[in-house]
Amino acid sequence: MSENDKKKITELALRFAAGAAMIITGIVALCNSGKTIGVISGALGIAAMAAGIVSLVMRFILGKSDGGGRVSIGGIVWVVIAVLLLNTSLLSKLGKTVVMIIGIAVLVSSVKFFMSARESKQRNEEFIPKAVLAGVLVLAGILLIINAQAIFDGLITIAVGAYFIIHGTVFLYEWLGRLRYFRNFRGVE
Repeated sequence: MSENDKKKITELALRFAAGAAMIITGIVALCNSGKTIGVISGALGIAAMAAGIVSLVMRFILGKSDGGGRVSIGGIVWVVIAVLLLNTSLLSKLGKTVVMIIGIAVLVSSVKFFMSARESKQRNEEFIPKAVLAGVLVLAGILLIINAQAIFDGLITIAVGAYFIIHGTVFLYEWLGRLRYFRNFRGVE
C-alpha cells in the first residue's frame, strides 16, 4: 500500500468518525435539553469573548498607528455579550421572554381578527372562518405565554440536535462517496 493510499484511508477513517460523532452528538442533544442549552450558551459565550478580545486588541494595535490606542465600543459590546451568554440562566430567561413576546403578539393579532369578524358579521359576510381563526390565535397565544420556557428549550434542543444529525449524515454520505472512489480508482492516480 502506497503512502498516498495510507493518507486516504486515514482521511476516510477520520471522516467516518466525524460523521458518526456528529450524529451521536445530535441524538444526545435531543435527549438532554437542559445540558444542550448550557453547552450552546457556553460555546457562544466563549466565541463572543474571543471576538471581543480580538476586536479590542486589533483596535488598540490599529489605534497606535493613528497616534493613540483607543478602546473600541464594538469590543466592549462583544465582551458584555460574552458575559451574558456565559450565564446560561440569563440566556434561558431571555429566550423565555422572547417566546412570551411572540405569544403577546399572537394575542394582539387575535383581537384584530375578532374585530374583523365582527365587522364581517355586520356586513353579512363570512363570519365563522374569521372567528375560528381568532379563537385559534387566542389559544396559540395563551399556550405560548404559559409554556414559554418549555417551548424555548424545545426549539433550541431540536435546532441543535437536527443540526448535528444533518451534518453528520452529510459527512457519512461524503464518506461513502470517497470510499467508493478510493476502492474503484486506487492506484490509478
